[in-house]
This record gives sequence, C-alpha cells and structure tokens, in this order.
Amino acid sequence: MRRIIFTFSAAILFCLLPSCNRILKEEPTTLMTYDASFESVKSLDAQMYAIYRSFNDGTLGTPMFYYLNHASLLVHWKGTTRSGNEYEQCLRGTLYSTGTSGKGIMSNFFTTINRCNAIIAGLETSPVAEAEKLEIDGEARFMRAVCYFYLVRLFGDLPLHLKPTGSLRESYVRRTPYNEVYRQIIEDLKFAEENMRTEARQAELTGDNGRPHRWAASAFLASVYNQIASILSSPDDQAFGTEATGPLTPD
Repeated sequence: MRRIIFTFSAAILFCLLPSCNRILKEEPTTLMTYDASFESVKSLDAQMYAIYRSFNDGTLGTPMFYYLNHASLLVHWKGTTRSGNEYEQCLRGTLYSTGTSGKGIMSNFFTTINRCNAIIAGLETSPVAEAEKLEIDGEARFMRAVCYFYLVRLFGDLPLHLKPTGSLRESYVRRTPYNEVYRQIIEDLKFAEENMRTEARQAELTGDNGRPHRWAASAFLASVYNQIASILSSPDDQAFGTEATGPLTPD
C-alpha cells in the first residue's frame, strides 16, 4: 500500500513540475539598468528623489538634528536616553565616528554622498541635453555640500569623497582637514547656486514646490559663511587663517 501511495505521489509531483517552472519564471515589466537611469530627465529626477528620501524617512535628519541641537547648548538634556559620553561629545561639538551613534550617522551620510557622486559621474556620458544635465549636476552637488556641511560640524576632519566608490577598499581614504572640507562645500554650493533650477522651473518640471532650487543653495552658502565666521571668531582655532588661500578670500 505504501508503495502505491509513493508511486502515485511521485507521478503527481512529476506532472506539476512544468507548472511550477511556469509559475516561478519571472517576467519583469520594467527594467532599470545603470545606463537607463541617465537616459532622461525623469530618470535623473528619480535618482534625486532617492537622495531626498534619506532625509525624509529619518535616516539622516533625526540623529543629525539631535546632536547639532545639543551641541548648540540651546536645548536641555532632560528626559533623553543618550549616554554621558555622547553628551560630552556634543558639548565639544565633535562626535566619535567609532561610537554607536556617530558610526551610524557617518555611515548613512556617506551612503548619500556616494549617491550624489554617482549621479555627478554618470552625467558625463548621459545623452540628456547639456543645460538639463547642469541643473541636475548642480542639485547633486548641492546635496553633497549639505551632507558635508552637517558632517564637518559633527566630526571635524573627514574623508573627502568626490567620486563614487565601488568597493570597500576605495572607501578607505585619509581624513581631509576640516578647513579643506569647507572649501569644497563652498565650491559645490557656488556651482549649485549658478546651475540649479529656478523655483519656477523646478515646480514646472516636477510639480513639487518643496524641492530645493537655486535659492536653497544661496541660503546654505550664507549659513556656511556664518559658520566659518563663528570659527574664525574663536581665539583657539586658527585653521582657516587669513592667508590668500583661505576659504573667505574674495574671488
């Protein structure tokens, strides 16, 4: 009896195998390759929205503002759950990248920076019109500058990545002095201020009134200059100096 049941079951399984193959066969209706992600303005916009999502879902914004707020001494720590060691780092205005919170913030921001770098690099071979590529280039550089502006205030000296990293080995670079990081931030923001879409054009193309445009680059550039002025006003910090190569030297 057992033999009959086994033979019958095996026969049913054999008959079902072709059906299983048909069920398991995947036929994607769309396919987004690397080259396709640079073929049109819409695909470029989609990449930018992926960058903004990091700020919208709390991956970057929540921990970043938490530490910058406490470092400013404008908020109290009552009812918080952070350790005393992390509070001490907030007071000094510099987080350790090896700490629990610092490591997470550093990792998430550099993931976003790498996405910005990938867009900037991919635009070089994109078939999109030059004027439209410049707009996206400016926007990607704006977001890269925003990320570095937050990071440099939290960590000081940083690895300065300006090209996409494709391997773990490529991500290991020496830290760049923070005054040089500020110079790059200013360079990116000036490029963004000149090339990003205007408010009207951004709304026309995307229908999104909340998406950054060139005035956002101007606002952040002013904030960066204010931050540098604050650093220069400290008698204990002469990293920027007043030499001709300083970041505040007029063009």
